[in-house]
Amino acid sequence: MRNLADTPQAPRRFRGHGPLPYRRAAHQSRDSAEQANAAAGTLAAIERDRRHDELAPEFELKVAETGGEHANLQVMLAGGRLEGLEE
Repeated sequence: MRNLADTPQAPRRFRGHGPLPYRRAAHQSRDSAEQANAAAGTLAAIERDRRHDELAPEFELKVAETGGEHANLQVMLAGGRLEGLEE
């Protein structure tokens, strides 16, 4: 019978992890995915704000006094859209 102490042992691995190069690649992959996710979130926020600015209605108001306690109010749509506003 052979004594196990006399046989060369395979390199020890860390529990649950592969060899060092694979761990490094896995960390780099995870870091890249996190950066891409953060960039996508930032881009989505920029696009959401841009879309909101495009759609938000802008009004131009003009008031003309007609005498006494009366006046005319003119409301004009200067930009954006009126979708979703009730008449």
